Amino acid sequence: MGIGKHPDHIIVYDTVMNYQMNKQLKVILYPEYPYARCKKAYIERMEEINKNYTLKPIIVDIKEKIDILADASIAYRSQFDDINRNQMLAIIREDARAIAQEYLQDNESLIYYEIGDKK
Repeated sequence: MGIGKHPDHIIVYDTVMNYQMNKQLKVILYPEYPYARCKKAYIERMEEINKNYTLKPIIVDIKEKIDILADASIAYRSQFDDINRNQMLAIIREDARAIAQEYLQDNESLIYYEIGDKK
């Protein structure tokens, strides 16, 4: 989603979106850690994307995958040099529980977005 406005994330986002519009492919966006934890940046980026595309929320049950998500996230040591694996797991679990409660889900969940038509 390019929440942190990091050039590499924006380049990937722009490339995928340009390709998607030409090929009519299904594209799913996800909020990348740790940038999605900054609610101000997250909301601003969502507003920016939502100006250009319709977004369909997809609630993903991550109960069986939460350990894999923590392992994958912690692999990026340059971004998480002060967080160990157990702390990352706790962070993801906290966010997943909050999303589950917000969307009335029974299990820990994350929200992804399917991109629809260009506005």
